[in-house]
Amino acid sequence: MSSSGVAHEAATDRHDNDKKSISQIAIIPTEGEIRSEWPEYLPAPLHFPQHPLQGVQHIFDTQFRLHRQDAFANVKHTIKNLLLKCPAGDTRRNDDNGRTNHHQSARA
Repeated sequence: MSSSGVAHEAATDRHDNDKKSISQIAIIPTEGEIRSEWPEYLPAPLHFPQHPLQGVQHIFDTQFRLHRQDAFANVKHTIKNLLLKCPAGDTRRNDDNGRTNHHQSARA
């Protein structure tokens, strides 16, 4: 087995940051990852004989994915909820008094 950290069970079509090799996974969640409807791939921390990675590679792969999930799960959940509440292209903002202002992308 190669030392590239390939997780057999990890699919590569859940979102743009769903990689088999942990060396190719961006630490910070991507927009595609946040918007994905698929559940996150999280390997079991126990060592199973059918897992293609053995020894240290299996430990690194599992621990990386689990620690990354611990670090960013709440952030991803919060951002996803904000994206669902704000329709695409809606640039209106409320000021401190609760009035709706329209954001202008170009200033005169």
